[in-house]
Parts: sequence; C-alpha cells; structure tokens
Amino acid sequence: MTMGCPRSTTLVAALLYLAYYLRCCVKDLAVRSPAVGALAANRMPAYLYRSNNDTKLLAHLARAATAGADEPAFLAPACAAGPPSFNELVKARMARDRRPVLAALTDKQLVKRWAELRGVRTPEVLFASKTCAVPEIGADAYAFKATHTTGCLVLVEGGRVVGHKPCGERRLAPGSRVTPELLATLCARWTRTMYDVTQWAYSKLTPGVVAERLVYRTDGATPADDVKCFAFRGRTALVQHVTHRFDAASGRPRGARKRDTFHDPRSGRRLPVAVDRQPAGAGLAPARVRQARDVCDGLARGLDFARIDLFDAGASFFLGEVTVYPKRGEHAFEPSAVDGELGRAWCRQGNATR
Repeated sequence: MTMGCPRSTTLVAALLYLAYYLRCCVKDLAVRSPAVGALAANRMPAYLYRSNNDTKLLAHLARAATAGADEPAFLAPACAAGPPSFNELVKARMARDRRPVLAALTDKQLVKRWAELRGVRTPEVLFASKTCAVPEIGADAYAFKATHTTGCLVLVEGGRVVGHKPCGERRLAPGSRVTPELLATLCARWTRTMYDVTQWAYSKLTPGVVAERLVYRTDGATPADDVKCFAFRGRTALVQHVTHRFDAASGRPRGARKRDTFHDPRSGRRLPVAVDRQPAGAGLAPARVRQARDVCDGLARGLDFARIDLFDAGASFFLGEVTVYPKRGEHAFEPSAVDGELGRAWCRQGNATR
C-alpha cells in the first residue's frame, strides 16, 4: 500500500507554487515591459522582494573590487550592431545586463563599501535603518534618503527642510520642522513599495533609508558641488560639474540657478557641451578637474561603465553615488555627437580594465 500526500496538502503546495510563479512573472514583466513598469511604479509592494540579500550583493561587490567585474554579455553584440550610442547602450544594459555587482553599486548604503575598498571617503552616516527606527538627530545638517531607489530625498539643516525630492508624497515646504516622527513616516512610505521597478538593479535591493551628514566646502557654509564622471574601465571620458542642484527658495531640484558645466578630463578645459537644456556655469579650475578625474578613475577601475558621482569639498572629494543607468538612457546631449563619443568609449575594450 502506498501513502500519498493528502489532497489538501497537494492543493496548498500548488497554490504556493502558483503564487511564487505569478510573483516572479510580475517582477519580470515590470522590468522588461515599459508599459507594465509604468503601471507598477509606486505600487509594487516591497514584500515581493523580500528574498533580496544584501550579504550576497556585498560579496559580489568585494569580488569585483578585487578582480574587476565580468564583461557584460550584452556589450559586444550591441557594439557590433551599428554605430554605438551611449543612450542605447544604457537601455541595453537595463534590458539585458543582470550582473549582481550593478545592484550592489546602486544601493546607496552598500556602495560605501566600494569606496572604502578604493580608499575614497563617503559622507558620514548618522543612521541607517531597514525598520524605520529613526533616532533624534538634532541640529545636524544631513540628507535623509531611500537606499533602494532614485529620488526619495530630504535635505535638512538646523532641523528644517531645505530641499525635498518626493516619492509620491506631498512636497515638504522649505523651513518645515523635521522630527523623528516625520522621518519615520517618510521611511514607512518609502520602504513599503519599490518605486522604480523598470530598472533591474533597483529590483534586487532591500528597502531601507540612510541619513548622511551633508558635505560642505572648506568654509563650512557652502554646500559641496557635484562632480560627475562618465568613466569606462577606469578611464574618465567626460566630467560634469553641477552647481545649485536644489533651489534655495522652493526646495525643488533643477531650479533656475542650476548649472551643468562639462570639462575635458585630460586638459581640464571647459567644453561646449550641454545636457537636457541645462545652462553652463563658470565650471572648475583645470587642476581641480584633473584631481576629480583621478579619483573617478580609481573608483571606476574594473567596471565597463559607471557614472561616478562625487561631492567636491574643496580639500577632498567624497563619493556620493555610483549611477549605472544615467537618466535611463534618455540624456539629450548637445551637440548630439557626444552620445556617439561616449558610446564609442564604452565599446572600446582593454583600457585600464583592472
């Protein structure tokens, strides 16, 4: 006589498998289909991603920092298909590149380990949490942000809001008082859903928040400018200097005073390049551009492409983030030939890979 599973047990097992299968299908469709991803934005519950594992991502990151990341399988066919376009290669990476190191670099907390391994400073962490247990921070100046998605950012000085990039919530007015209760509420909202499910790297992260001390210039009063390097296999091809990222009056990003200035990484001179119709500013001194380039080259070593986002504190540079999908491949460069030049830089093999 053979013993079989009770029918109810078999049914439960089948339902559990079906639920798992549907969950995988929904997650996969959200990444692969722009239409599904747009519908799922701000709606995908975080519990669907509870199998994501920070420890495994850190292991991939450490391995890449030591030996270099594997070359992506998508790149050679994409480069051979026609004249390379940087934007199209970003989109191809989003659609087909599934290397875990991309996810590890995207996490705003895990990426600090990459900087540590490369000997570059990062902003001081006042607290980090996966559970929204927010302590009293006091009058420190800090950025409070989600670690698992783009946006979701509040800038705080003296216990008051000075900038806010919301994730669906009502915009906080500049000067609003910041309390642990407010931050806990934002944390609960931000970690409840996966906000950008169209970018694969974000879909592999565990929701969380971090509060980082703001970086200032040497005068202690002027916020550090952003310096962004488009770097390929440890060689920077283009340096972007960003000032006044947040408008002081409205607290909104991309205010009227924002300036994006581009530089040649070798000579340091300004270039007649613009992006997304943003005006240029005074830019950086050539020597400072070259210093930024050297920092970026070290951070990008072993990666086929990364945009390295630094804070310029005057005396030193801090790593802010590593961006693997700049504007989802939708940057409007002027002149448009810049898109092709960056694409060719990405397709060139063997330039300082390790």
